[in-house]
Amino acid sequence: MKERKFIPMVFNVYDCDGMERFFEKQAENGWMLEKVNAMGAHFIKCEPKKVKFSVNFLPKGSMFESEKSEKYEDFKELSEHNGWKLISVKSPHMFFCAEHENPLPIETDPVLKVKTVHNAVKRIQLPLEIFWAVICLLNIFAWGFLLIINGVGSGDTLVDLSRVLAVVFPAGAEAFITAEIVHYIRWHKKAQKLAEEDDEFLSPKGGVTYLLTACLLSLAGMAFGVLSTSSVAALPYVFATMLFVLAAVAVLYAVSSIMKKLNASEKTNRAVFIVILAIICAASLAAGIVFGALSA
Repeated sequence: MKERKFIPMVFNVYDCDGMERFFEKQAENGWMLEKVNAMGAHFIKCEPKKVKFSVNFLPKGSMFESEKSEKYEDFKELSEHNGWKLISVKSPHMFFCAEHENPLPIETDPVLKVKTVHNAVKRIQLPLEIFWAVICLLNIFAWGFLLIINGVGSGDTLVDLSRVLAVVFPAGAEAFITAEIVHYIRWHKKAQKLAEEDDEFLSPKGGVTYLLTACLLSLAGMAFGVLSTSSVAALPYVFATMLFVLAAVAVLYAVSSIMKKLNASEKTNRAVFIVILAIICAASLAAGIVFGALSA
């Protein structure tokens, strides 16, 4: 019988209540949360038990904030004083548990809670959504323009299908991103009003993130765009592109994690991240220009 298991995390950044219910259900089924990282949640086998979880944002925390920073340590001490045990930290979240009944809540002010959630979304989730939305729009215009010029009468079925999918996939990704942003805006307005007027916190519903789906659709659109230029001959470039994107994401995450372990400041970590991202974008642009010249 396996002693550990891994489950990908598909919750929106702001759906802390959904994460808490998920972890509590796992504990009732005999799986205790061990840690959370960028890939998802890791659990260890245990006796089925009732455990209370609290998933909290550090006020003004960001993905570049070191878990060893003074702000995190102060928040940890305050939470432990109220009977909570810190299990894991995955910026911008801190994951606590309490195995005794009725622990004191870490956050009691619904207005402040809504404000903290909103700050985290603006600093982390929204920039990612805007970035991928721009990428999708560029793909739609670029491959859509080529589709209008070249049409779908090339005589090669694979090329014709790729030309259409190169536009359809990023359009689908754009729809997912738009739906996620609209869902958050509607929730935030309702939550803010309820917190100010009735002193209650509105838990998000349907807090599953669509951003990962949008990213995959966007990358698939890029691959079909490359494939549409020269059919089978472009397959090596498609695989090379996908490997490059995966490697770039891995490098960015690894460097950011190393900087946080070294207790680098948020500004330093952010600056290094932007520099590396700029280098990757420049390399991608150069590769695209070379591929276009060779394909001409």
